[in-house]
Amino acid sequence: METFEINTEPKSVPHSRTSEEAVCGSVFINPEAYYECASFLKASDFYIHRHKWIWEAFTSLVEQRQPIDLLTISNELDRRGQLAEIGGPAYLTALVNQVPSSLNAESYAQIVKDCSVRRKMIDAANRIAQLAYNDQIPLEEAVDNSYTSLENAVESAESSRMRPVSELMSEQYDRIDQMSQARDEDKLIIHTQLIDLDRSLRIRPGNLITIAGRPGMGKTGLGLTIASNVSIKRRKNVALFVLEMSNDEIADRLAAMESDINLFHLMDAKLEEHEWPMYTHAVETVSSANLFVNDDPDITVPQIRAHCKKLKARFGLDLVVIDYMGLIEAPGENRVQQVSYISRQLKKMAKALAVPVIALHQMNRDIEHRGDGEPVLSDLRDSGSVEQDSDSVLFLYVKDEAMTRDKIRIVKCSIAKQRNGPKAKLDLAMHNQTTKFDNAATVYVK
Repeated sequence: METFEINTEPKSVPHSRTSEEAVCGSVFINPEAYYECASFLKASDFYIHRHKWIWEAFTSLVEQRQPIDLLTISNELDRRGQLAEIGGPAYLTALVNQVPSSLNAESYAQIVKDCSVRRKMIDAANRIAQLAYNDQIPLEEAVDNSYTSLENAVESAESSRMRPVSELMSEQYDRIDQMSQARDEDKLIIHTQLIDLDRSLRIRPGNLITIAGRPGMGKTGLGLTIASNVSIKRRKNVALFVLEMSNDEIADRLAAMESDINLFHLMDAKLEEHEWPMYTHAVETVSSANLFVNDDPDITVPQIRAHCKKLKARFGLDLVVIDYMGLIEAPGENRVQQVSYISRQLKKMAKALAVPVIALHQMNRDIEHRGDGEPVLSDLRDSGSVEQDSDSVLFLYVKDEAMTRDKIRIVKCSIAKQRNGPKAKLDLAMHNQTTKFDNAATVYVK
């Protein structure tokens, strides 16, 4: 394994004067070079102030739909009171004469961008050091702010780029070809093992799926069922974040689901003699699952993302389940702002990690005042951004209590939104004694 020696000797702040000069000069020679670079390069990425001002002048002229040349830039800088400070028109002319080749403008711009990201990393490191030294700040807050500082620095390096459609179609062909050749497992779609749900819902990498319902509708049960099925039956790697229960409670539920032993009997350790072999087998089965559990009640989205990144790097990661969105710590003056931040960050996390994220969420009380009892997207609690950020939204509700029979409760599932698929309604069966979800068809047959 390759090792790196850390040089602790102080160095100059990362920047490249020649690259900054070259990218500015390239735009003077070929104004089209501005558009090649501006997709990822900003004025704030320049270290030397006069180059930053020149780039701001470029941007201003483009926004005004004015041509870029030595005269127009001189006039724009003069209007801003910056022309004399950069060295006058003579300095602009010198930039043009120093450019090796305007054909390499994008390469020069990338060097400038790289130096900018390194400076931001240094700023983040200094900010983290200040947080660490300040013992007046609670540790949880310091850790949260540290994640945010570093994440903001790194995200600036992940600039998007325009891609020719030929690349997209080539990747799409490979993806469809791979899917068509798949046999037992489909690597690109997560199967929940709930047949009717899998027929109606496509859970793909990068998707944010929100499962919402009023208290008592079985959101946690469905979330744990999916996490259990995907990790045990599909042998995929699943990260489970449960903010409302302890690890002991999660273990109890998983064991009850796998053994079909009454959850309350299991929690009280009141097992019948014939149930011990069932329980032992369930423990062995769940223990072999590729399931990773976190029960931190004060966790934040940056922390969730950091845990998931680490899991993906070490073991691989196929699915993230979060129970539930409303309990995640987040900045904001009110709950609407906080939930908006959470849903947006979870969607960005799903896309960045290329894994689907299933987040459970509460519904508001409006549904209780409507006669039909069927939820709509406006019933999502606290923020309309959850609807906007989610690729799919599922509602769990019970329309007819008469459908509760013996040890089974029939729960309605409405797919009210699916970005790349149709809406749908289906029935799911929840086992009251274990909170495990099953295919409703198997219950109807019985």
